[in-house]
Amino acid sequence: MNVIISGANGGIGKALVQHYVDDGHQVYCLTHGDVAALPSGIADALSSDWVHNPEDVVHWLESLDRQGAKPELVISCTGFLHSPAKGPEKQLAEAGWEFLMRNMELNCFAHVALSQCLDHLFGRKDSFIFAALSAMVGSISDNQLGGWYSYRMSKAALNMFIKTLSVEWKRRYPNATAVAVHPGTTDSPLSAPFQSRIPDGKLYSPELTARRLARVFNQLRPEQSGDLLFWDGSRLDY
Repeated sequence: MNVIISGANGGIGKALVQHYVDDGHQVYCLTHGDVAALPSGIADALSSDWVHNPEDVVHWLESLDRQGAKPELVISCTGFLHSPAKGPEKQLAEAGWEFLMRNMELNCFAHVALSQCLDHLFGRKDSFIFAALSAMVGSISDNQLGGWYSYRMSKAALNMFIKTLSVEWKRRYPNATAVAVHPGTTDSPLSAPFQSRIPDGKLYSPELTARRLARVFNQLRPEQSGDLLFWDGSRLDY
């Protein structure tokens, strides 16, 4: 199987790359970071700021298609929660334009931009999966704690994007499946500042998260397109 993983240098992204390489698949990586830092054994990689320079990715995908490497699974792992200077907001007064826009860019629009790059790569009869890593805190109905304004809003926007994309792609690509998936709290730089508050047994290794997500992707069906899924494959409310 041909697999594209974006955000491939992140904690979950890199673990997914390693999982699919070890499982014998052809893995193609898209990253903002250093290609040399990716796991060995990948088929190809591109370092690009695809939000602002999507043409780089379009040309890369067209090249893969000419080589017979059209993806059957695309996993979009890009995400953002905090910077060295600022963490997620605890109260309304902390919300600000720049931090919100950074969240929206990386937690929502990065996935939009990637799907746009893919949009004309496929034919009507092609079967493929587009899976974006989301978060349970983006579920409006599940929000009982408040806080984390920018992160919650950007993940809710991502969930809405996936739902809307699934409606369009159902008409154009009936065999496609577009889903948002909550991977569970994973031991990675994204979660590192908050791990002391995580209950015992609820912080998962990147390797375990990758195995769980791969199991979900392997079982996906087109009728699930548009869903927000938990890491065990169960459906979450938007």
